[in-house]
Amino acid sequence: MAQRALPEREARLGRPHGAVGQAPHAVVLVLPGDGGGALRGPALAAAAAVPLARRLGRAGSRDDPLAAHVVHYRSTTRRDTSSGPSSDAPEEARSASGAEGAGEGSVRSGAGAGATSGAEARSAGGGEDVGGPRPAADAPHAKTPHADAPSADAPSAERPAGDGTGSVGEIRTVTDSRSRHAGCAYAEDAEWAVEEVVRRYGDVPVCLVGRGIGGRAALRAAGHPAVVSVVALGPVLESADGADGTDDAEPVRHLRGRHVLLVHGTNDARSDPELSFRFAERAKKVNAQVCRFEVHTDGHGLRGYAAEVAALTRDFVLGTLCARDLCRPLTDALAAPPPLGLRMPLASGFGKSLR
Repeated sequence: MAQRALPEREARLGRPHGAVGQAPHAVVLVLPGDGGGALRGPALAAAAAVPLARRLGRAGSRDDPLAAHVVHYRSTTRRDTSSGPSSDAPEEARSASGAEGAGEGSVRSGAGAGATSGAEARSAGGGEDVGGPRPAADAPHAKTPHADAPSADAPSAERPAGDGTGSVGEIRTVTDSRSRHAGCAYAEDAEWAVEEVVRRYGDVPVCLVGRGIGGRAALRAAGHPAVVSVVALGPVLESADGADGTDDAEPVRHLRGRHVLLVHGTNDARSDPELSFRFAERAKKVNAQVCRFEVHTDGHGLRGYAAEVAALTRDFVLGTLCARDLCRPLTDALAAPPPLGLRMPLASGFGKSLR
């Protein structure tokens, strides 16, 4: 019996959060992680990014309305799916998946010209997004790993390792080889998303906020003229002695003129915090508006200090997109010379009193 091939899912923007029904003055694109490469990983990671997108979208005011979208990557069939369980999709994905997965905005096509705005579709069709076929992978009843499952930052029997010991070095090696191929594809999706924002909203400033491999995609797509700032949370970066044998595996020159914030947990077992530090060092040489914060004892998902990281991201986004005053820690980090401004500790309780 002949088998029919399923259509590949294209990249698309999730529904807007924040400025709905009015033209936004700025747009935030939230780039989730890859969910550890599992088949359902990207869908869960996208659902887990919804709370952050909602918070950033609602941070705008009447004078400076913001719109925030979660970027949904292309079909996982284009990625390397040989890895283990999801590590970028926290428990919030269970509640967020129902809110985000039911209706989406524009769908990436070959030429990019046939994309339909989710907001326009709702106004014309009575509240239903018609931006293209919705795959089963985005169904609202996505299952997340059980709460008692092993932590994403702790080695387990299910995670690939060279000799079965599950050491941090081996986990990073496997992750680097997998993420090297996915990183470029995610960056292409991020660049398409910025182009879609320009097509939909016009000439508005854009901030890219990425987590994990999404942080790497945000940094790589920051060269677009519409991008004014970038936030990379626990970015999965390529080592300095990358596959091409160069010392500069991750480019930095395109970051000139952008505000850049990196946040990394010191106990990250998936991506080496020193890689983001060395990346920030090189970026600081070509762009003074670069700072980096370290979250002590926190892992790859930055879940131990989730509220503090979200508050820091929110303040950075408002300061770079809406010309609001940055909080004192951000101001000090941007003004401090390296390595001080690139190893700033994120204090516990940050966000309860930003000023």
